[in-house]
Amino acid sequence: MKVFYPPWFESFAIAGLKVTCRCPQTCTLGPSPGRLLRGILKRIVQEESSCLDPKPELCARCLKADECAYLKLMVEDRTRPQPYWIALDSTESWEGRIQTGSSLSFTCLVVGDRIPYLVKLQGALASKKSLTIDRNGIRLEVDMMGFEHLGQPTAWATEISERVAAFSAARSDTQHMIVQLKTPTRIKHGSLILTEPSDFQFPVVIEAIWNRAADLATYMGTPCPSGQATPSDLILQASRVHTIPGSDFDFFEEVAVRKNSKGSGRVERTGGFKGHVTFSGNLIPFLPLLMIGEVIHIGKKTTQGLGRYLIESIQQV
Repeated sequence: MKVFYPPWFESFAIAGLKVTCRCPQTCTLGPSPGRLLRGILKRIVQEESSCLDPKPELCARCLKADECAYLKLMVEDRTRPQPYWIALDSTESWEGRIQTGSSLSFTCLVVGDRIPYLVKLQGALASKKSLTIDRNGIRLEVDMMGFEHLGQPTAWATEISERVAAFSAARSDTQHMIVQLKTPTRIKHGSLILTEPSDFQFPVVIEAIWNRAADLATYMGTPCPSGQATPSDLILQASRVHTIPGSDFDFFEEVAVRKNSKGSGRVERTGGFKGHVTFSGNLIPFLPLLMIGEVIHIGKKTTQGLGRYLIESIQQV
């Protein structure tokens, strides 16, 4: 039985900075909090910058470019995937009417060679008593920030090897895995965004995880094959796994208005699949990818908190 370990698997290290904000006055947050979350993160990173008013177009020529977290996390080389993404327990906690004194939290995650900039950011802001953020008429106060390593190469390998060994010892080659899509999952397959529940199949999910992880591997500080396609034998074996949508599984379309400096804006679609789905079949070969996917998210708009899923259970049949 072949277990699919990506070539960059052993170098995959992940760290996060958890940010907790307090709402000093009652406010109403619109649907899809992604833009607000990015705005909060940008404000925090700018606070660490030595520039009084950092400008993306000037950052590359700055003499302190190599040590600037704002450049390395928010600006540098936008032709590549962003080196960070945002994790939420759910988007609902950042939507609707928020009462005075309420606490809201999210986690900014980075990989590989961007981790030192996250450490630097947390250290620089630890000495500040408070940081107030105003965005689109909403005021939030940053209460607390905490840095943590969420995954190291040895930890990934040990945990996954234990799971693979446990299931391999069983007589059956079939497992049931129940997955909950915690935040809208927006997957682009080919040139189209998938919107039909029947299109959300296991091979599509595995391909999305592989592509996402391969993109992030560019920040590992180790060579990664450029333009590496998803292995055909991986997709072939994934096609033998059945996908069973739960009663709450569907595609939910959401829109948000992205405002520019002149106050006008354009509609941005931020919806995706949500709910529970069950995968049934020989899942052991895919455990490394499925476990990494829990942390790195999949699909589009991961910098806005989309694409997070949770493996609720996996059982031998």
